[in-house]
Amino acid sequence: MPADHLRRDLTGRAILSVAETQAAEQAVFDSGTSVEELMQLAGEGAAELIWRIGGTTPTLILCGPGNNGGDGYVIAEYLRQKGVDVQVAAMRLPSSAAAKWAAERYQGKTVPLDQATSRPQAVDALFGTGQDRDLSPEIVSAACPLLKAAHRRIAVDLPSGIDSDSGADRESMVHYHHCIALGAYKYAHFEGYGAHICGELSLVPLPITPPDMVPLTLAKPALPAPETDSHKYRRGMVVVVGGPMTGAAILAAQAAASSGAGYVLIAGQGQVPGQLPADIIWRDTRSDASLRELLEDPRIDTVVIGPGLGRDDNARQRLAIALDADAKLMIDADALYILEREALENVASRAVLTPHSGEFTALWRLLPSDEANDYLGKIKRTQLLADGLGCTIVQKGPLSVIAAPDNSPNVDVLGSNWLSVAGTGDVLSGAIAARLATARSTPFKAAQQGQWLHSHAARLLQPPFTASQLSHALTEAVHACLDEDSSQ
Repeated sequence: MPADHLRRDLTGRAILSVAETQAAEQAVFDSGTSVEELMQLAGEGAAELIWRIGGTTPTLILCGPGNNGGDGYVIAEYLRQKGVDVQVAAMRLPSSAAAKWAAERYQGKTVPLDQATSRPQAVDALFGTGQDRDLSPEIVSAACPLLKAAHRRIAVDLPSGIDSDSGADRESMVHYHHCIALGAYKYAHFEGYGAHICGELSLVPLPITPPDMVPLTLAKPALPAPETDSHKYRRGMVVVVGGPMTGAAILAAQAAASSGAGYVLIAGQGQVPGQLPADIIWRDTRSDASLRELLEDPRIDTVVIGPGLGRDDNARQRLAIALDADAKLMIDADALYILEREALENVASRAVLTPHSGEFTALWRLLPSDEANDYLGKIKRTQLLADGLGCTIVQKGPLSVIAAPDNSPNVDVLGSNWLSVAGTGDVLSGAIAARLATARSTPFKAAQQGQWLHSHAARLLQPPFTASQLSHALTEAVHACLDEDSSQ
């Protein structure tokens, strides 16, 4: 397979369920492509990646009886022709017609799984998408020692023993160094236990067409530069409604400024704090009247409410005033705990909510009880909440999910575990707020842009880092999204 057909790029790719994968493949077969032809494409694509990764490393390929095993036989023959010392360990004879076809084309050595000996590199092609039962003790006892003994372990499509749709553990055996997805990514690559054991991910694209409205991995945005007649208000004005914890509001405000907003102001309570950056404006809005008057400014594009707000009666009143503003809304942190369904309904179409897992759980109270399903994965639960509330939701975490009604959910699979430090959520609020204000984006698009900037800023930093350092790194992240002409 030509090298340009292979992708390690995780962005902008479909994530499919078992049923969606099978339907997409069946459409290919109905168009005239045979199962064997698609298997050859998948196997050769995976084999080319394995060749790039391992070169001539002696390799043991564990093959199951179905089509995943058939892929394994194709891989084995490709590597054999490259001069690799390769051996197949067969669980049993192939059972599907395509797997039999692939096994007959393989000209190398095959041994029973329970008689195989370990090699430095092991390829798991036992079971892939569609596994619907636990691995048997016999398979585990034969395959697990072979996989554990290998210095490099590669899974074809999915690790054996992982449920494709949920990522649940079905007696999986080891952690892998690499997993090569075939045709499309699956939920288990990013959710549940599967996400912990896949290792580095690669994709072999196949000529399948995903259905509409399936989840997509988050893609790098293209951000416009300011227009030639731009000024600070046209660049976008962001107001952060502060509370007693001024540090959180300052982090959100600094992030908004670093993400391209033209004018950032904190509607605070009390005197100007000593740590306030010089490029952030502070207004004392202790009284309800002063906050309401400030938010009546028609130049305001986006209001951020939640970081450092508190949850007392004063916070509830400030939230109510913020929700009355004629602006787009970035709602986070404490505001998510005190938000009421009726108030949200009035602003849902222009609001972005960014809960972490605890805040997300708190938001379930706004849904009818029959809509809340704890058995769904993170991606589907986020979409369910977005549909139920009618607004854009970003569920934060190592895997962040962006969802909005009538849109394909986006999954940020490149997030950094080093973001698990206080204040980084406030930084995300500011980044999304800036994109809401600066580009006059829809809430869903702004959430996508802000989330990508947030994750990329983390990747630019040397860990460990602080939330303040993250907010400053957003400037470089924005620059990475400008084309050469607009970055001048």
